[in-house]
Amino acid sequence: MGRGHRPRSVPRLGVSTPGLIALCASLACGVVRAADSPEVFAQLGHSNVVHAVAFAPNGRTLASAGEDGATKLWDVGTRRELRTFKRNAEGVNAVAFAPDGATLATAGHDGLVILWEPASGRQLRVLKGHAAAVNALAFSPDGRTLASGSADHTVKLWNVASGSEARTLSAHRDAVTAVAFSADGATLASGSVDKTIKLWDAAGGRELHTLTGHTDRLSSLAFCRGTQTLASASWDHTVKLWDISSGNELRTLRGHSSEVWSVACAANGHTLASGAYDHSIRLWDAASGRELHALPGDARWVEAVAF
Repeated sequence: MGRGHRPRSVPRLGVSTPGLIALCASLACGVVRAADSPEVFAQLGHSNVVHAVAFAPNGRTLASAGEDGATKLWDVGTRRELRTFKRNAEGVNAVAFAPDGATLATAGHDGLVILWEPASGRQLRVLKGHAAAVNALAFSPDGRTLASGSADHTVKLWNVASGSEARTLSAHRDAVTAVAFSADGATLASGSVDKTIKLWDAAGGRELHTLTGHTDRLSSLAFCRGTQTLASASWDHTVKLWDISSGNELRTLRGHSSEVWSVACAANGHTLASGAYDHSIRLWDAASGRELHALPGDARWVEAVAF
C-alpha cells in the first residue's frame, strides 16, 4: 500500500489565523470558526479523496491536495478556486507553505517533492532522493530548510534555495508519517509507523530523544509555539503531549473513539485541535489537557483540519 501502509484517506493539520479551522472530509472542505458548527462550503474540484490542507501564512489562502494528484489554492473569503498545480504523477499526500508564503511544497506517492511559486503557479524545482512515497512535509521557521518524511523510513532535509539534499536522518524502523519543526527551528520531530517519535538536532542531525508511549502508528505532530510542548496523534485513538527538553510524556488526551489522524496547535500556543475517523474535531486546552469543544466534522471521517 502507498503512503507507508496508510489507507487512502489521510488527514492533516496546520496552523493559520486564530480561531479559524479548515476541515476536509472525503471530497468536501469547509472553513469555520472554532465555536461554530462546520459549514462545508465546496467540493473543491477534487475528483478523489483530499489528503492534506494548509493555510498560507496570511490566512487568506487555503491549499488542498489529494489522491487525484492535484493541489488547489482557494480564496478563503470568496471560496473561489485560484489555481491548480498538477505535477505529481500519483496522489499528493502532503502540502506545506514556506513561512513567507512565497513557496509551496507538495509531495506524494511518486516519492517526489515539488516546490512551486504560489503567486504564478510556476514550478521552481523537483527534489529527488526518496525511494518511496513521501508522507509529510515541514518548512523550518526561517524557510531555508524543508523536511520530508517517507515510506522509505527516512527523513530528508533539503536546502530550499538550491534544491540540494542537506542530510538524511535514518533511525526509524518503518515509514515516517509526520515531521514538524519547533518554533525556534532548533528541534525537528519525526513520527513513524514504528510507534515512536524521534527528536533531532535540526542543525547537526543528531538524535536527541526517542519518545515511546503510543500503542499504534503515529499520524501527525505539532509543536505548540512559545512552549516546550510537542503534540502527537496516533491510531491508538489518543493525542499525547510531550516535554521536548526532557523527552517525558506530559499527558494523554482521550476523547476520540477512532484513529486520530491530525493534530495542530493554534498560533497562541494554548489551543490544540485534533481530527479523527470518528467524524469529529476536538479542541483542547494544551496546558491542562481539558477538552474545550467537540465539533462534528461531517457524515464521513474528517480527512484534514487546519487552524
